[in-house]
Amino acid sequence: MFFSSYIKKRHFLLFLFLEFLFLFFGLEYLAKFLVLIFLILLYLLRIKHLYNSDVVTDEGLILSPINGKILEIREAQDYVTILVAMPWSVSYGIYAPTTCTVEDYQASYGSDIFRHSDKDTFLNEKYYRGAEITLKSDLVGEIKIKCFKCVYGLFPDFWVRQGDKIYRKAVVGLIPFGGTVSVTISTKYEIIPKIGDQLLGGTSIIGRPKII
Repeated sequence: MFFSSYIKKRHFLLFLFLEFLFLFFGLEYLAKFLVLIFLILLYLLRIKHLYNSDVVTDEGLILSPINGKILEIREAQDYVTILVAMPWSVSYGIYAPTTCTVEDYQASYGSDIFRHSDKDTFLNEKYYRGAEITLKSDLVGEIKIKCFKCVYGLFPDFWVRQGDKIYRKAVVGLIPFGGTVSVTISTKYEIIPKIGDQLLGGTSIIGRPKII
């Protein structure tokens, strides 16, 4: 990583290479414009270190994997899905909601020309543009995080693959410039937040075991 940003060293080296070419061929205005764009990207893709006075230590609780606003909570027979909108202005990190193992990873890339605005079609869309990860924990069970690319954003990217063990609050990927995320957990868990609530990735509790 370069500084506290999602921009990696290879991106910085590419920036230096382009700067050298522009200056070598006397394209000073383009070189200055590139510097401005790079500084803006450093700010937008910065990693915000978020802290909360209420430290969650109970491993049985499920934390929010992203920052954003809850659009919908939909409960089925065996699972419940929370749909969250991540705006472009927040930190784009995806956090592990619990200590677990990566059971499956899938990614789908395509065009943004045809998009679905209806929530029913959106959640059940077969050929979505984004990435999906399935996590498994002996304590929490299965959690599925599905990231949908927004029109102006870049494709979601998970940095873990099948079989990897990850710890709660670890940054496992990012959604550059925001997007929409669905989090699916077992109905054995009580959903804490409500529609319209703002979530803080790696901090906000979204589920706790139901008291029987």
